[in-house]
Amino acid sequence: MTIHRNLGEIGELLLKAKALQCMQTGEILPAISGPIVSLHVGDFKSNSGTYSSRESCPIIGNVTALSNSGYKVLTHKLAYVGIAKAGTSMKADIQINGANYSIKSSEKRPAIINHTFRRGFLRISKKLGIPIKPLDEEVATYWDARLGDEFQVGEDISGYDRRKASVFISDEFKEYFRPLFNYFAFTGTGRSDSPVPADYILEFDDPTDTSTWKVIPKDAFYDQAWPNLIFSVRDKLAQGQRLSASTMPPEDKPWAQISRGKIQAQLHVRAG
Repeated sequence: MTIHRNLGEIGELLLKAKALQCMQTGEILPAISGPIVSLHVGDFKSNSGTYSSRESCPIIGNVTALSNSGYKVLTHKLAYVGIAKAGTSMKADIQINGANYSIKSSEKRPAIINHTFRRGFLRISKKLGIPIKPLDEEVATYWDARLGDEFQVGEDISGYDRRKASVFISDEFKEYFRPLFNYFAFTGTGRSDSPVPADYILEFDDPTDTSTWKVIPKDAFYDQAWPNLIFSVRDKLAQGQRLSASTMPPEDKPWAQISRGKIQAQLHVRAG
């Protein structure tokens, strides 16, 4: 399969197309141990892309051949049958038989926590009833390791470097971080709860091959992802913008450090 763009985005579209085809043909999906009897493959902002019977499903054609289309062409073709990328505020990407799934590529190293300021974690920690201090301490240790000479770690700190620098790795931190990770994976972002949270992860190797699809329950995803999580503190803003100490909210300042001539203060966590 040839993919011409971000594997996560185009993979989502192709998986939705394959799911619609499976519903139309009545194919049994190994990942859910049965057929699809109801489906939503749209952006969750409207009913477009909702199918409640096999008879209502359009014929998709050769889904594998669609993977050779350019991203714009693919998006245009699939829009005719209601297939669209889920909205950015949605944690669910697809609904199958009434259950909401977040689609993840097993190859892409998808972001679970996407460039989030400390104030976002403050909001969530208050919502969950857990302290922010343990996370503050880990971020401080991360900066010590990154800026110091002893460990010589880079911006991204993976499993090996986490162990080497003793950061984001202890059993105590793992259990502390679990509800925060699960919130970002299934429930919402630093800004708000999602209008459509996810119940499960739907992981794929090849979005057009249902034998590679795997459903990961909410209570299993964190333990599976934990050993290979990649942590970093970055600065990802709109083009032309830079963080400024004079305008930064006081809630964000405990995580802010200068690296490569820029202030960085956003925690980013992705699967390894």
